[in-house]
Amino acid sequence: SGAGESNSGNYSSGFGYQALYQNTGIYNTSSGYQSLLLNSGDNNTASGALALYSNTGSYNTASGMQALQQNTGANNTASGYQALYQNTGANNTASGGRALTNNTGDYNTACGMTSLTYNTGAFNTACGYDSGSYQSGGATRLTTASNSVFFGSTTKGIQGATNQIVIGFTAESIGANSVVLGNDSIV
Repeated sequence: SGAGESNSGNYSSGFGYQALYQNTGIYNTSSGYQSLLLNSGDNNTASGALALYSNTGSYNTASGMQALQQNTGANNTASGYQALYQNTGANNTASGGRALTNNTGDYNTACGMTSLTYNTGAFNTACGYDSGSYQSGGATRLTTASNSVFFGSTTKGIQGATNQIVIGFTAESIGANSVVLGNDSIV
């Protein structure tokens, strides 16, 4: 099947094998193998193989293989391989491979490979490889931080804490309403 076959959505355009296949949404644009396949959302733009595949959300933009795949959230922007993959949150921005994957939180921004993965919190900003993805002192996933900033590769936070500001390579949070500048190596 070619682009748009079995497409009942109006005002949509697709390019690529099975792009917009089984689409019922309107005003969608799709480019890439099976991008926006099984889509029922409106006003989405997908570029890349399997981008926004199995999508029910609207007003999303995905660029990269499997970006925003299995998405139900709205108003999200994803750029990079599996960015915002399996997302149910809204108003999120992810840039980088697997950034904000398995996300259920809203109003988060993640830039950097695997930053803020498995996030359920809201209003977080993470920039750097693995930033905001693990708990301080270990390798357990950080999932419930909110209103926090993680800036630097492998910065870590405290589970359930809010208003954590963690800046610097491998820096770790000390808890809610705190600021950490740098790791233990800084004198």
